[in-house]
Amino acid sequence: MANVKINFNLGLKELVSDDTLLAKAVACSDILEQKIVLSTMRLLNKKSKKGGTKTHGSLAQNWSSVIVSPPKSSKVIFGVTNPVVYADIHNYGKQGLKSPRGKMLAIPLSDEARTRGSPEHWSTNELRVAVVKKSGNVFLVKNTAKTSRRGRKNPKRKTRKDNKRKKAGGNLPKFKAEFLLRNKVNIPATRYYDVALNAAMGDMLEILEGVI
Repeated sequence: MANVKINFNLGLKELVSDDTLLAKAVACSDILEQKIVLSTMRLLNKKSKKGGTKTHGSLAQNWSSVIVSPPKSSKVIFGVTNPVVYADIHNYGKQGLKSPRGKMLAIPLSDEARTRGSPEHWSTNELRVAVVKKSGNVFLVKNTAKTSRRGRKNPKRKTRKDNKRKKAGGNLPKFKAEFLLRNKVNIPATRYYDVALNAAMGDMLEILEGVI
């Protein structure tokens, strides 16, 4: 099966029925799935909320347990799979990663960007490109100015401070940077596969006690 990221080949000490072997493999793969989801959230989404483990992002949400091969000759292979292409990249790391489609890579900067994912998931005209001339950095920004029901800015009484700001720089729109755009990026290795394996190993060995 394609995209299997972690798998175990169970070679048993004693012959057991296919049903028993399959049940143990399913139980172990379910535990492995739980642990890989947790390690994904904790290591890759750690900027979303300090100390939090909130499920979001396509990588964490797409893990699933699989039985790679049915019982045969007293063995079965089980594991976890994920169709997201960058699952391995975040685990092993990669230098000079470029977009496979030739576009710029969008690096999320805010909780909302990490939650909603790719800029392609945002509404049309919700984001705009902004270039910082001094540094040359390119951002996708969101207009955060509050609007009324008619789509106009909420009217407020002008104060002396407002008048001073208007004289100094005019009524500047308020924008929030959601993504940083890069032609290529360096992805550090997190080894979150190893974290999941270590966390799952104790429970899996308990399930398989006496047969491996």
